[in-house]
Amino acid sequence: MKRLLSIRVLLQAVTGLLTLALVAVCAFYAIQTLKTQEEAQRIPALIDLSNDLFGAAQNFRLERGNANTALMAPVPVGAETKSDIAALRQRSAEAIDSALVRLEQLEVGGLAAAIENIRTTHNDFQAIRREVDMANTCTNKVIGA
Repeated sequence: MKRLLSIRVLLQAVTGLLTLALVAVCAFYAIQTLKTQEEAQRIPALIDLSNDLFGAAQNFRLERGNANTALMAPVPVGAETKSDIAALRQRSAEAIDSALVRLEQLEVGGLAAAIENIRTTHNDFQAIRREVDMANTCTNKVIGA
């Protein structure tokens, strides 16, 4: 009578179980790698978005500095200053528009309300810009009175 648990059968069973365990571990790590790769692919998009937002904020600050300087001047703003302010506004508009497009492309829940809030705030900011432009055309400015 043949023994059921011979060394030959046991070695094959152990080898089969070890192979199965190895395949399971490899499959687990492959799935983890795919998830990590998907997350890593989002990073360049986030970096580009961050650069756009930083550029827009930087141009807003530079514009504000030029506009405040022009508002403090006792005479209407010159053509060169107007040109500088217009160029800064153009660059900030391009950066904010690019950032909004990138935000819309992100697959994150709840961004639609934030994007709409940014658009509304930016439109309100345009109204302030118009007020600054009108104030800069006045010949007798009185600031802080």
